[in-house]
Amino acid sequence: ALKEPTNSKKAEKKSAKRDNVHENAEDFIDPATPPGEKKKLSRQMAKQYNPSAVEAA
Repeated sequence: ALKEPTNSKKAEKKSAKRDNVHENAEDFIDPATPPGEKKKLSRQMAKQYNPSAVEAA
């Protein structure tokens, strides 16, 4: 008899986490920067920003 593939607990958690991620367009858009001010990163960019990787490139 063939066994039906079952999702492991890890795979279930991963897919649940992926489903819970609600992508908001505003999270990817940089906020307006007034002249003379430092640039503020968008939320998604700030989450993924790794200074050491950027400096090494």
